Amino acid sequence: MLPGTAADAYIYIAIFFGIAGGIVGKIKCSSCWVWFMISGAVPVLGLLAAIVYRNEREVERQVCPRCRKLCMIHDTVCTRCGQELYFPTQIVPSENELIRIRLEQQRAQR
Repeated sequence: MLPGTAADAYIYIAIFFGIAGGIVGKIKCSSCWVWFMISGAVPVLGLLAAIVYRNEREVERQVCPRCRKLCMIHDTVCTRCGQELYFPTQIVPSENELIRIRLEQQRAQR
């Protein structure tokens, strides 16, 4: 393989897109290595998929009725006890929402 060929260019592009996808995945609280591999295998589409993938901190949560574990609202089975989860009657706010509420309370106390 000659230096400067199209294969070399693709390898460099795949590595840089993979790094960018990994960074985006880490920011969204997802697996850095999975998004690195996806973005590296399919450079442009993988990075776009990482960008539009949901942010785990912005998803509402529900409480498992059996073991009281906080589960994502889209989960259908509790990962701790195996209880089948239905749409909850009470929704726990997302992590970002809880942080915003705490900050507002701290500002109100000052």
